[in-house]
Amino acid sequence: MRAVQQARKDAGLDVSDRIALSLGSDDEATRAAIAAHEALIGSETLATSIDVGPAGEGEATAVGEGASVTVTVVRA
Repeated sequence: MRAVQQARKDAGLDVSDRIALSLGSDDEATRAAIAAHEALIGSETLATSIDVGPAGEGEATAVGEGASVTVTVVRA
């Protein structure tokens, strides 16, 4: 969630803005973990939608033990 909030800040969005969130990883277990916690991630980050898929464009952020996630946010 820290990575999402940092991406929000980097995009110039306010902490109260609703966002459309894309999270990507080339690791199947990481995508499964994101999907398992999708409701919590959405409520904590004010995401109106969450798209989970393969790693996308942008800087990868380290999460967990050796995994990485790309994060993209846009105002919803």
